[in-house]
Amino acid sequence: MIYKRVTLIWLIFIISSCIVQAKVKYISPIDFGVLNAQTGIERYNALLRCHTKALRDNCYVTYKGIDSIYIEIPASANGIPLTSNTDFCGVTIIVKNQTRDIFLFTMKNQLQPICLPAQQIDQGEFSDNDVLNDGLFIVVIEDKNPWVEERIDYGYPHIRKDVLLVENGYSKNRVVMPYNNMFSTPECTYRKVTKNEKILHNLRFIRSNDSTRKTGLFEITGENNIKIKNVYIYTPPNSELYGDGIITVENCTCVTFEDIIVDGTYSLQDKFGYAFNLNNLWKYTARRVKADGNWGVYGTNNMNIVLLEKCEINRFDIHCYGRDVTLKNDRFFKKYNSFCSTFGRIVYQNCIFDESIPYLNPGSYNAFVNVNLIFNNCRFYLTSDINYLVQMMGMSAVVNNRKELSAKHIPGILLNKCVVSLPDNLSDWYILRVGNYNKNMIIEGGNKISIHRLSINGGTNSTSHLQTNMLNLKSPFGIEIKKIKKNGKNSYINQEFATTTE
Repeated sequence: MIYKRVTLIWLIFIISSCIVQAKVKYISPIDFGVLNAQTGIERYNALLRCHTKALRDNCYVTYKGIDSIYIEIPASANGIPLTSNTDFCGVTIIVKNQTRDIFLFTMKNQLQPICLPAQQIDQGEFSDNDVLNDGLFIVVIEDKNPWVEERIDYGYPHIRKDVLLVENGYSKNRVVMPYNNMFSTPECTYRKVTKNEKILHNLRFIRSNDSTRKTGLFEITGENNIKIKNVYIYTPPNSELYGDGIITVENCTCVTFEDIIVDGTYSLQDKFGYAFNLNNLWKYTARRVKADGNWGVYGTNNMNIVLLEKCEINRFDIHCYGRDVTLKNDRFFKKYNSFCSTFGRIVYQNCIFDESIPYLNPGSYNAFVNVNLIFNNCRFYLTSDINYLVQMMGMSAVVNNRKELSAKHIPGILLNKCVVSLPDNLSDWYILRVGNYNKNMIIEGGNKISIHRLSINGGTNSTSHLQTNMLNLKSPFGIEIKKIKKNGKNSYINQEFATTTE
């Protein structure tokens, strides 16, 4: 009897699923005249009509049967809305823009204000809240007290944000740092979301040589479970435009990029511009992303749990405020990875650094928090200009007003089974280097630096250092060095540390 009842329930489920799937409707820009349009603006408007109807009628969009589309951005454009599933089916979209900066496709969701106690925010428990106790929600927390009052030489503060994914009153994650303290004033907004995947895939996006304004590809805000997959993006190398953010995602949870290639960005050697502009994400994953540009390709803030796997990029940054970053089987080239006010662990596993700095804190936020750097089975290819693995800059005696940032820390460092390759003319290289250091300032110390089975190739007459300046440490580092070989022979590392008992 039980078997028959279970079988009946299963059959009902299968039939219901098929009915739901059958109800999903796909519409195409072909139905809206994109192939018959005579101008780039007409083709843009055909796409706009298609996607607008899809959003209104809860349909998916398919570009099947379209090889390429040349569009031009009209002066009145505000972006084309996206539904939860758009299959571009390998289409090449070539865009000319001489009117206004814009994102071509948008998925922008409005959040509503909600009052939540700081203690509940930190605990991630909202079961007594009449709104959040039933269903799936994202909750965005913004601290009205600046995390950093002014970024040095930039003239603006950093406002920290967190995003929680709350199901039936309980958050699946925690904030990066607590809000239940006298230094924080959290304000919250929320939105009901779904578990189903929102996917944008199979697209070639080309920005034309004669564009004089920026066209971003995707802008996504206030959503859960997003995947952007199999996308190629090309930007002409001779453009004077900058300030790019080709794919911009903000206030979202569970975001995945897969198989994305970015060939160039609107940026210059001395002016910023990103392939990926990310702000306030929980659980961001990038797999097989390849990207290069004049500027670093990632610009992020307020990131909580990050995984990059099998990527080839020139730079990954968390400008300010984040926690727990894992980088596996990645290659980084010719720039640096910058982290400021990033807590927890930054783990590199089987990564290659090709003339690239693995960890740089540039000091502009005056935020030197306690973080552990772990390098397992990594390879470092150094040069006379890039001759260090970890660099701390701008460690002044100025005390940050936030209690969480008032003390200054040197990261804990583990190098395990790593290989460093040096040019023969390099005289010195550094595992840890502290630049622009005020020697009257006290550093917390107490972290552990462990170097296990390090192989050093090349640099016949070079010396290996942990630190060039004499650091005033409140408590000494725990230093553990085992099995260092240089060009196959046992070697040592020059240690230069001082301690104070202030």
